[in-house]
Amino acid sequence: MNGSSETSKGTGDAFGATFDEIHGSTYLERDAHGLARLGKSQVLKRRFGFLSVFGFSCCILATWETALALFTEAFANGGPAALAWGFPIAWLSSFSVYLCLAEMASMSLIPFFLPLLATLESSTDSSIFTGTIIQGLIILNWPDYEPRNFHGALLAWAVIAVCIFVNTVVAGLLPALEGLILLIHVLGFIAILIVLVYLSPHSSVEDVFFRSLNEGNWPNQGLSYFVGFIGNVATFVGADAAVHMAEEIENPAVNVPRAIVTTVLLNGSTGWAMVLAVLFCLGDIESVIVHPRTRVPVVAIVVVTLIPCLLNLIYIGSSTAFNDVISMSVSGLYASYLLPCSFLLWRRVTGQIKPHRAREEEPGREMPLRRDRDPNMLRQPTLEDNGDSDILFEEQVLEWGPWRIPGLLGILNNTFACVFCVWVLFWDFWPPSTPVTAENMNYSVLVTGAVIIFAVARYFLGGKVEYRGPLVDYDVKSFAIGPN
Repeated sequence: MNGSSETSKGTGDAFGATFDEIHGSTYLERDAHGLARLGKSQVLKRRFGFLSVFGFSCCILATWETALALFTEAFANGGPAALAWGFPIAWLSSFSVYLCLAEMASMSLIPFFLPLLATLESSTDSSIFTGTIIQGLIILNWPDYEPRNFHGALLAWAVIAVCIFVNTVVAGLLPALEGLILLIHVLGFIAILIVLVYLSPHSSVEDVFFRSLNEGNWPNQGLSYFVGFIGNVATFVGADAAVHMAEEIENPAVNVPRAIVTTVLLNGSTGWAMVLAVLFCLGDIESVIVHPRTRVPVVAIVVVTLIPCLLNLIYIGSSTAFNDVISMSVSGLYASYLLPCSFLLWRRVTGQIKPHRAREEEPGREMPLRRDRDPNMLRQPTLEDNGDSDILFEEQVLEWGPWRIPGLLGILNNTFACVFCVWVLFWDFWPPSTPVTAENMNYSVLVTGAVIIFAVARYFLGGKVEYRGPLVDYDVKSFAIGPN
C-alpha cells in the first residue's frame, strides 16, 4: 500500500491535502474537505448562502404564525398570563438548547441527532397547519361553507404536493424562493400586527399579564401552567432545520450556526410581539373561552412525504387524536436534542474537545490516518473483488468548530439546555384536561414508548452485532483500502 507516499505530497486527496493547502483553498474546496473528514463525499450542490438558508430556517420555524395556530394550547391551560410570561421563558430556554446545537453543527454537519420519526411528524404538523389556515380563509370569505376535517386533510396533501414540486422540478430556484419567503414572513408580520393593534379594542394590562385560566380542570393553577407551557415550547420546534441542509450550504461550519441563532432571535421576538398583540386585542376573555432538477434526491423527497400524507388521515378521524401527533413531534425532537447536549456537556466538562484548528499548529502537517484493529471495525467491499477489506479512516478527534460559547458560560448554558429538555419531555406527555378519558388522553407517551422499546430490542437482538461504524462513502479517495 503506497497511500502514505501519495498523501505526503498534498495532491488534493480529501485527507492527504495538508492543512496549509486546505486553509488557502476556496470555501467550496474547504467544505468538501470538511465532509471528507467525516467520511462523506460531496453529492449535492452548494446553492445556499447565509441569506437563503436564514430564510429557509425562519420559514421552517415560523414562530409568529405557529403561535397563532397553537394559541389555545397555553390559553386554555394558564390563560393570558401563561402566554404573556410563558412565551419569553420558552423562547430563552429554547435558545439555550439551540446554542448547544449550533456549537455541535459547527463541529460536525451530519445531523444524526434528529430521529426520522420526529421529522416526519413535524412535516405533518406543518402541512395540516397550512391546510387548515387555508380552510379558515375560506370560512371568512364564504360564511355558508361547512368545514369538514377531510377538507383540511386534502388541503394538507395539496400543500405537500407543492413542496414536492418546488424541491424537484424547480429546485434550482429554491434559494431565491427562500429569500422571497423570508421577505413575506417579515412583511406579513408587520401588516397583521399593525391592522390588529390599530383596529381592535384593547384589553387592560392586568387582563393580559395577570389573568389566569384553568380550563383543563387541574387540581391547582400551577399544574395548569405547566401543561399549557408545552404550547409555547412547540412554537420553537425546528430551528435546527439548517443543519439538515448543510451539504447544500456554503461555508456551513459558520453559516449553519449563524442561521440557527439568528432564526431563534428573529422568530422569538416577532412571536412574542404577536402573542402580546393578540392578548391585548382579544376583548372579552369569557366570550373567547365559550367559542374556542440536477443532483436532487427526487426519490427521497417523494418517499419522505408519503408518511406525512398518511399521518394527515388521522385528522379526518379526530382532530383531538391529531394533537397527539403534535405532542410526539415535540417529544421526539427534544429527546433527540437531549442526547447530544448531554454528550457535549460530558465532553466539555472532561476536557475531551480540542481547540479549533488545534491540529493546524504545525505547518504542513497532514491529517492523521489509522487502521482500526477492533474485530467490529468497519468493513466495505472493494470494487475489484467485492470482498471485505479494512478501511483506513481519520482518527475521530473532537475539535471545536469556528462557532462556540467558551469557558464557564458554555458549561452553564449546556447544563441549562439539558435540564430544560428533560422538563419539556416530562410535561409533554400530560393530557390537556381532566378527568382523563379515552377521548382526551395524550397517546404520544404510548407511541414514543413503543418506538423506544422497539429500538432497544432491535439493538440487543442483532443491532449491536450487525452495526459497523462510522459509515463512510467509498469514493472518498483518501481512504486507502487494502488487507494490510
